[in-house]
Parts: sequence; C-alpha cells; structure tokens
Amino acid sequence: MGIIKFLKNLTIHKPDTISKPGELELKVLEAKKDWQAAQKVCDEVTDPKHLDNAILKAVRAERKYMHYLKLIKESTGKVGSR
Repeated sequence: MGIIKFLKNLTIHKPDTISKPGELELKVLEAKKDWQAAQKVCDEVTDPKHLDNAILKAVRAERKYMHYLKLIKESTGKVGSR
C-alpha cells in the first residue's frame, strides 16, 4: 500500500464504528497511549533498519490521535477559534 493511500485511510471516519456515548473519548485515550508508546520506541531504536518503521508507526499513531481529537471537538461544537 502506498503512503498516500495509507494516510488517506487514516482520515476516513466511519460513523458506525463509534456508537456508544463515551466510546470516542476512550478511543482518544487509547490513541494517545499508542502514540506515546510509538514515540518511546522511536527514541530507543538503535538499528537503522528499524528506524523507518518506528517513525512511520509514530506518525500513524499521532495522526490517529489528532483525528479522534478533531472528531471530539466537532461533536461537542468546540472547534478551535482564535
């Protein structure tokens, strides 16, 4: 799978996957934990062969976390304004 297709798939929201109240908040917390874990792996990788994979996982986890945060803001009507 190409990187562009992969990144586009991260931003697709499927409404039927989040059906219970509070489920979105749980997904945000889980995504945050995944992102933090992926960042830790990036910091600890010493083998250059594994560095690219670790970075891609961290980027994917970060985008997933940011996506869920955006969904929460949209669902609560608190989209950032300056």
